[in-house]
Amino acid sequence: MIGFWNPLLKFLGASLQLWACALLDGLPARLRQFFSAGPSTSKVILGSPADISDAFLTHVESKEVDLCVRDDLRIAYSFVVPVAALGEVKNIVALEAERALPLTANLLHMAYTTMRISDTGTAKVQLVAIRRDVVDLIVNSARRSHVNLNEITIEDDDKVAVALPFWPIKKRKILRWFSIIGLTVLLLIVCSLVPTIYKERLEAEIEATEDLTRNLRRQTEGIAVLQRQVRAMQGLSEAVEAERLKSRHIDLLRELTANSPDEIVFQDLRVDGSRIFVRGVAPAPEEWVLLLQSKKAFQDVTLVSIVSTKDREKKRFDLRLDFVWSSQQELPRDEN
Repeated sequence: MIGFWNPLLKFLGASLQLWACALLDGLPARLRQFFSAGPSTSKVILGSPADISDAFLTHVESKEVDLCVRDDLRIAYSFVVPVAALGEVKNIVALEAERALPLTANLLHMAYTTMRISDTGTAKVQLVAIRRDVVDLIVNSARRSHVNLNEITIEDDDKVAVALPFWPIKKRKILRWFSIIGLTVLLLIVCSLVPTIYKERLEAEIEATEDLTRNLRRQTEGIAVLQRQVRAMQGLSEAVEAERLKSRHIDLLRELTANSPDEIVFQDLRVDGSRIFVRGVAPAPEEWVLLLQSKKAFQDVTLVSIVSTKDREKKRFDLRLDFVWSSQQELPRDEN
């Protein structure tokens, strides 16, 4: 997941940086200084034709410049109109400019501002203008100095700055706002796609986890089946072993009974592997020991002890012998 998110986060960071720069450039100069970490916008004042040169913008503190034109470089004219005529002030300004200004309108960049005069029912219209060739000189000089002109204002006789509606500056601001809008839309699209992409990847991880869980469950069920089979085999093996031991004990008892006189009484019989311990009473235990020693089913037959009893005809004895089990050697069978 980390390899997927790192490029996306870098793209979002770069986009946010471009978006912030474009948004900052689109702000008015008076607001931009509160958000910019670098030097604020520089203000340059031009008062005469001699001020216009390639050097006048070379030593400014910032590449963003607000230009103010006054004195000999501008033309100022004011007149009064009724307040009721302010709705047609644009046409009135065009007529007054043709009548009162020394140059025709096609040679000038013009701007105006209005201010109502209290208690008179009239408004003052302040018209300012600057020659187009002067503006061209200023723009070319700024371009050669790699300086951006944020706005051009013209001071009237009352030192009131009127912004000049200069199309190249307006166009740059429009392009900036289009860039801001475009980046904003792009960021919104990316932000809307991120949850979808994350959801798809998360669903894929969940599905893979569920597949793994199902496989493990099947394997666990298989192991449980094998464990049941192993337990069943162990039970069967124990049953077989029990039957085998029972069969061996039966063989032992059958051999002892077949090779013992009727007078012998067994009082205790203990089996330890192939070693057999017998205790009992008999009239002649020595003869019985000799009989057992002659049989192939019995080996190392030893009379451990023999004690006389109150009944002088019988003796108590302890006998030790090794029995050859049927798995080691085929036991002899009774011919009868």
